[in-house]
Amino acid sequence: MITAGNKVGPQILRFDRNLHGRDFAVGDIHGCFSALQTALNSIGFTPATDRLFCAGDLVDRGSGSHLVIDWLDKPWFFSTRGNHEELVCEYALMRPHARPKQLHPDHAWLLDMPDRELSCIAQRLQALPLAIEVETSGGPVGLVHGDFPGDDWRVIDMPLTEDEIEGCLWSTRRFAQTSPALVRNVRALIHGHLTLAVAQQRGNVFYIDTGGWMGGEGHFTFVDLASLELIRGPGPNASAESRRNR
Repeated sequence: MITAGNKVGPQILRFDRNLHGRDFAVGDIHGCFSALQTALNSIGFTPATDRLFCAGDLVDRGSGSHLVIDWLDKPWFFSTRGNHEELVCEYALMRPHARPKQLHPDHAWLLDMPDRELSCIAQRLQALPLAIEVETSGGPVGLVHGDFPGDDWRVIDMPLTEDEIEGCLWSTRRFAQTSPALVRNVRALIHGHLTLAVAQQRGNVFYIDTGGWMGGEGHFTFVDLASLELIRGPGPNASAESRRNR
């Protein structure tokens, strides 16, 4: 079983420029890997040369959450840690003492999971980085799940406080600002977490969780990291500006 002594992932993981294909970013997946694969097929994603970077929240809600390790084992798929990865790790720690009625509905997929499998999943999720940086021809692009503590990307190389780490996983502070400042020393910064009807750009910060995990109510949005073009995957037309922040 996962314990408090298990290794926590690095604060940032960096990737060199992809010289052989394209790089894409995507927002929250929440166990909807089949829908994600359909969306990838629609944009002509090529696993042999392309890479996909997720801004976190791989699990919970969708029926395919148990496939998360299969996806993390794909050589072209990478992710930051989201608040739902954090919640799964917390559940793994408390499971010996937890009662079924204490289980959050999002974690129902964990209820009958053998301890060994839960431990394996939790350890892989706990090892995910808080941030990812991908080099592009136009400069580095960063990914953090919820928010970023400050207006200078170089902060990610400094020790973060517990509150700052929590903000990276849970906060939407910057989105709420009327005129958010540019984040310096990074070409663009990409967040998930806040579920919107359509992806939005504020300064050089992109919010791209458009509810691809919500069945017929949303769609996946991809960012081509070379051009910063927003690419809408298949799904219904949406009208509400913001659905929910979870």
